[in-house]
Amino acid sequence: MKLSLITPEFVDEIPRELDSGILYVCCRYRAVKHLCACGCGVAVNTPLHPTGWTLMCDGVSISLWPSIGNWGEACQSHYWIRNNRIQWAPKWSRRRILAERRDRDLEVGRDFGASPRMGQSSRKELHMPKSRHGWLIRFLDRFLRRK
Repeated sequence: MKLSLITPEFVDEIPRELDSGILYVCCRYRAVKHLCACGCGVAVNTPLHPTGWTLMCDGVSISLWPSIGNWGEACQSHYWIRNNRIQWAPKWSRRRILAERRDRDLEVGRDFGASPRMGQSSRKELHMPKSRHGWLIRFLDRFLRRK
């Protein structure tokens, strides 16, 4: 059953057994973990660092950015966690998933001086259109990281 809410729980260490509907936040290891919000039971790791996810906490609720895309899993769930609420995204095509993964790898390479992984090509070589909102997401990501 798809979740619409998730409850944050700050822990010293992530437990081995995870409960559905709980977002475990471990500041010590800069990690957040939860069971997939679709109910499939897959554990979702969201490492907190410049190339991973950003955690925002206002003292009452938690938000994670960017979205969570479980495209390597059978459920292929895609959602955001904003103010303890699960906001579901439309299902992505396989082509879009691959394009976004390549874009992310290239962006990380530009930001941190690494090159794309072996065997990956650029968007230009794949003749795939750039996301209309990609520039906005990159701008917000850089702006929010500076605070």
